[in-house]
Amino acid sequence: MNILYLAHRIPYPPNKGDKIRSYNEIKYLAGKHTIDLVCLADDPADLQYEEALQKYCRQVPISDDLKKKVVSLVNKTRESKDLIE
Repeated sequence: MNILYLAHRIPYPPNKGDKIRSYNEIKYLAGKHTIDLVCLADDPADLQYEEALQKYCRQVPISDDLKKKVVSLVNKTRESKDLIE
């Protein structure tokens, strides 16, 4: 199965509660599934960990500006007249 895993912060290094949980979930799921990870970087220095996560994930787009893009997309969606309520 293909799984899109969304995380509010990069799950590496696994040194804090939410990072530990996310990292171990990805590691476990990658044993039997294909994982695409999308996550945010709290700090531009976190971008260096992309390679470490590629061991378990097919794709690892890490962005320090993704949050702005997501907020923009949500706002555009809210303004759309094509929404099904």
